[in-house]
Amino acid sequence: MEQHVIILALSTLSARAKAYSEIGDKGAGTNGNNPGYRYVCPSPNPNEHTHYVYGKQTNEAPVRYLIGRAHGDGNRVTKVIYLCSHECQEASILMEEGGLARCSAEQVFQSSIKRYCSELGVDRATMDGFFVPIAYKPKDSAASLGELISQTNGDVVVDVDTTGGLRDAINLMTLAIQTVRLRSRDTTDARGIRLGTLVYGNFLEPKSIEVQDEQYGLIELVNAIDNFTRYGKAEALNDYFASVQTSEMLKELCNEMMLFSEDLSLCRTDNIVTRNRGIHRLLDKLEQSTDEPGKLGTGELLFRSLVPSIREELDRKSTRLNSSHGRRSR
Repeated sequence: MEQHVIILALSTLSARAKAYSEIGDKGAGTNGNNPGYRYVCPSPNPNEHTHYVYGKQTNEAPVRYLIGRAHGDGNRVTKVIYLCSHECQEASILMEEGGLARCSAEQVFQSSIKRYCSELGVDRATMDGFFVPIAYKPKDSAASLGELISQTNGDVVVDVDTTGGLRDAINLMTLAIQTVRLRSRDTTDARGIRLGTLVYGNFLEPKSIEVQDEQYGLIELVNAIDNFTRYGKAEALNDYFASVQTSEMLKELCNEMMLFSEDLSLCRTDNIVTRNRGIHRLLDKLEQSTDEPGKLGTGELLFRSLVPSIREELDRKSTRLNSSHGRRSR
């Protein structure tokens, strides 16, 4: 059984709502029950064609989906870690229309997730320490990031809800994702921290839970390309394309880049110049390819669109390499 933790930035409740009890899609519930907004999401059961999760506060449905997904795979979410601003802790909305009791976004979120865990059969005794709020202060965001990352230590899978928070909080979540990626690459065995599923609650109709793994993976791809053009290191680039479907032409190019990287690390000067020419030849071949875009993966399409920039950067380095090689030959 894998242990999962979920990280997110908590959002406030809608300022337009008069009462929490009224938030949600009309007619979404039965017998007068209003479970909130209904989100279509990937079904954890392959026999189900359509699957829904519900939520009122912004993060409820995405987190419910992540918990249900882990539970359905026979795993367990042990912690929900969230950036929590002062506004999220303020009692900001009436529980009932015309009532007196008020509630905060944090209270609403915790109550909803506890109720969902209970529906799944999660023992309430395991809820101690389940919620880990991290005080979020935009003027001291580095401290918030450090504490967020420190809570993900151990042999865990880190799932991420990217929906909530203002722009600065979202930037922090992106940094947290990149940090987890780096730490997972530092793991020397099958255990340790791993990045799991990244989701986003799309509020446009029809509302949906969208898995964002591929989109955030493209950030990793751009970083890997930059790492190669700057330093000649191809490991990250090769690792990215080893995990996705690619054309034979791109596989050949990745292999050549790996050989170039190895020659560079061992200072094989003659091989470096030859490999560099081979990379340019394969870049030209890739750019002139007539493969149909619809048959290529998103990562390869992005890589191909960046070929002119990759070639331009390599050309600068080629000039220096050839110049250096010429001087040594004399």
